[in-house]
Amino acid sequence: MIGEGGFDDEGNRSSISLQDDTPKNDRNVSEDMLSPQRFTPTLNSSTSSESTQQRQGNILQYQFAYIKDGTCNTCNDVQANDTALTCFLCKSSFHAVCRDADKDRINNAVICPRTFFKAYSDRNATKGVNSSRFGTFTFVCNVCKTHSEQNSAVSAESKVDLIDRRVDNLTQSMEDMKGLLMKVVNMKTSPDKTEISSPPSPAPVAPSYRSVLIMSSKSPENQDQDRKDVDKIIKDNAIHADKRYVNKKGDIVVVCPTTADRENLVKKVSQQLPEMKTHQPPERLPTISVANLADNYSEEDLEDLLLQAHPNIKALKSQGETFSVLKVKPQIKNSSKHQATIRVSNNIRKIIEQQGDRLYISSFSCKVYDQFHVKRCNNCQGFGHYRSECESEKAICGYCSKNHTSEDCPEKKTNSRISCCINCSKGKYRDERNTHTAFDRTCPAYVAEQQHLRKTINYYSSKNL
Repeated sequence: MIGEGGFDDEGNRSSISLQDDTPKNDRNVSEDMLSPQRFTPTLNSSTSSESTQQRQGNILQYQFAYIKDGTCNTCNDVQANDTALTCFLCKSSFHAVCRDADKDRINNAVICPRTFFKAYSDRNATKGVNSSRFGTFTFVCNVCKTHSEQNSAVSAESKVDLIDRRVDNLTQSMEDMKGLLMKVVNMKTSPDKTEISSPPSPAPVAPSYRSVLIMSSKSPENQDQDRKDVDKIIKDNAIHADKRYVNKKGDIVVVCPTTADRENLVKKVSQQLPEMKTHQPPERLPTISVANLADNYSEEDLEDLLLQAHPNIKALKSQGETFSVLKVKPQIKNSSKHQATIRVSNNIRKIIEQQGDRLYISSFSCKVYDQFHVKRCNNCQGFGHYRSECESEKAICGYCSKNHTSEDCPEKKTNSRISCCINCSKGKYRDERNTHTAFDRTCPAYVAEQQHLRKTINYYSSKNL
């Protein structure tokens, strides 16, 4: 429950209202739930140990309205204990009705107004009828609340590991049962045979993502013959291939449905075409966005803070896994908050998912979103490259699809402009309701490219297995 009321900025008395502020699910806690203004009474459940207070002591002294030796660290009120709230878990005191240091009025970031504080104190001291009607309210500080959420995330991770082990055991038991049933069937159909061969192991299931092999020829003039030789190797050795094409660099690209097909192709090409170089494209890794950061951290400082708060991720990074903060910038809709773009490995992305898609930093937690960045050219408006790499000789406007640059569009600032996306005007993305610009984030062509990018990243594509 949270109380709202007290005195406004002009000193006028306001009313008290009570509303339910208890999160329904730990994974859906909003970013504002851990703000300094949050007043969070909860039902009495357990007490905190002295070791917990010692670990959190350094953090508590910097918290909003923390009372030390009877003085509020925010408004410097030496009589702060007269209107203090005590955290039920760590037993620390906080100034409930904090005032501005230079003005005699209630601080805008006050934990709770004076009127609600009085009602809260009265209800805790009430006996008899009122006690049974309203129950007992308890105050918990932000630091203890965050510590509790971290423990819940670790507990959830342990439960997931336990479920995985039980599923593996169940799968093995079903395979053993299948083998016994196959033996019984063979005994009934072949009664004269004394030995029953064990059933063949099932063929491995191909992953939903595909394996790609790139082959480069030393002699550009032999590219046509090299393509024919590669096609012959694929045909003679019964190697499965989804498609074969030549990229802009003149390299031969073969897309195989499985890793085994790709490795077989590498072996045959190295034997029959030793002059041809083969290599794999780099694995595409998940990119995430961490929202509502309170401070404008540098990339290095933010990475160190996140690794310090997540020992499991730090251990994986030391083993070679990827966890790299690419950039930190202000949010578009709320410039007082910042967001970070982070490249992570598939295993680290799974750990973040088990934590409810949240990362912890200091005494706060931040929501994590998946990010799929698709390259789009500002010259031809096509996907997969930027303007500096564009080979088109003519420019296409991103506003009206006519033959001029977007910067020179005469209609872009007029009210009569009718937007038209060039990518939705032709080809496989053709759309009759084409009334948006080429750089609209809801463009059907752009969304389709994002979905295609999603399928090329193992963490997302493996969920379809």
